[in-house]
Amino acid sequence: MFIQPWDASLDDAEWQAWIADGHDFGQLAVNGPPGGAPLVVPTHFIADGPDLLTRQLAHFQPGGDHAEVAVGRPPYGRMLSGIRGLRLNVAAVQAKFKYDDHKSVEHRTAVAGHLIDRA
Repeated sequence: MFIQPWDASLDDAEWQAWIADGHDFGQLAVNGPPGGAPLVVPTHFIADGPDLLTRQLAHFQPGGDHAEVAVGRPPYGRMLSGIRGLRLNVAAVQAKFKYDDHKSVEHRTAVAGHLIDRA
């Protein structure tokens, strides 16, 4: 996959630190079949069923404003068997950072400063 130099990580340590700091990493994108489009899979979380839903709820609602996740109990129990995650063995990484315009002006200004320092 083509990654512009300004979107690429400086080295493996940079993207590994980003993930270790708890940042979401969006999608896994891999080359598709010859002549085909790339395949993109959302990979924010890796687990299945109750564990996956518990992790997602904790991430998106850290204040705990949600029901308990328990097999066979409402409101999530019936849905748990349909929730799946992926566990992947990663052989290589080409990290790409996306500049997100949904962040605050202060955050965007700080990121722009870091991008200028990297150039």
